[in-house]
Order: sequence, then structure tokens, then C-alpha cells
Amino acid sequence: MEYKRKECWCCNAYRAYYTKALCHFEKDGNGFCRAHNIIISDKHHTCEKWCFNGIRRRIRKNVSLKALNKALDNLVEIRQIIVDEIDENKKNPID
Repeated sequence: MEYKRKECWCCNAYRAYYTKALCHFEKDGNGFCRAHNIIISDKHHTCEKWCFNGIRRRIRKNVSLKALNKALDNLVEIRQIIVDEIDENKKNPID
């Protein structure tokens, strides 16, 4: 199976460099190749030791889905509390 994008930025051995911005980190166009132990100055570079990093993407996707499900459960609980409070105020209004 041949992949269309055999560039370093989507290789399992590539680690991107980040720079600190005001409130977050931003990716540079540079990185480090763990397979060759060299600095990559162009993320579109390719090499013969290219390896697909699909497993990492799948793990990130699963972790993201678990976090979203947990957040959704929390929102449902908060909504139920608010609905119960509104119903209680309709039955026993405080004037």
C-alpha cells in the first residue's frame, strides 16, 4: 500500500519544533527526524525510512472522543439540574 503524502511532517519519526507565542505554542516549519537523528529544515522533505504515523492519529482521535463524551455527559447533567430548578420555581414561585 503506497501513501500519497510521503513527506516528513506525516512520518512517525518526525517531531515538529514549536515556538512559544503569547498564549499558546505554534508549529515551526522545522523539525527533527528520529530515524536519521538530523534536523529537518523543510517539513516537505522525504526520505527512505518514511513510516506512516496513523496509530498516533488513531490514539489522539480515541482520546478526543472520550473527552468529548465526558464533556457531553457533564453538560447533560447541568441541563437536567437547570430544568429541575426551573420546574421547581414554577411550582413554588418565591415572590
